[in-house]
Amino acid sequence: DKVVEYGHQLGVKRISWEVLDWNEPAIKFYEQKGAKVMRDWDVVQLNQKGIEEYLKLRK
Repeated sequence: DKVVEYGHQLGVKRISWEVLDWNEPAIKFYEQKGAKVMRDWDVVQLNQKGIEEYLKLRK
């Protein structure tokens, strides 16, 4: 609740977070609070090595 309150005070337009697809109780909780669970999206990350490789390949 505090994160949403703080974001609202700052005037943010969106708050995003991750939830594992097997965690149905959490998904139901978030949906009951009005959140939209975007099941067709995947999380994409670059770790430190990935960042370095990405930067090398763009040259």
